[in-house]
Amino acid sequence: MKMQRCCSSAGRSAIGKRWFSSSNNDKIVASVLFERLPVVVPKIDPTVYAFQEFSFRWRQQYRREYPENFLKKSDTRGKGDYQIDYKPAPRISEADKTNDQRSLQRALDKRLYLLVHGTTQGSGKPVWHFPEKV
Repeated sequence: MKMQRCCSSAGRSAIGKRWFSSSNNDKIVASVLFERLPVVVPKIDPTVYAFQEFSFRWRQQYRREYPENFLKKSDTRGKGDYQIDYKPAPRISEADKTNDQRSLQRALDKRLYLLVHGTTQGSGKPVWHFPEKV
């Protein structure tokens, strides 16, 4: 019986403690994260590029040789009269040149996040923060 009393009293003390504020004056603040994903493929890191170059050369050195008539058969497939005009997107836009930091058409190879400058809930000084609503 004594063990049950200990457990039940420990259970009451755990229930009695709350890990959040229970006063009626506290308000819930919700923040939103707006993110613009990269539009163009980012530049490759020099270390990664060096490894890819080494890997390609290694595979070229030890690749399997095939007869010429086997390789010629693959050239006949997929020939058609279609033409794809590919023009790569510029990495530096007009917004980058004019340093327009309010435009989404800048830093096309990076992620962009929306930040607002102002006072947050609970602080008096203006700071940069994510948009929030009370």
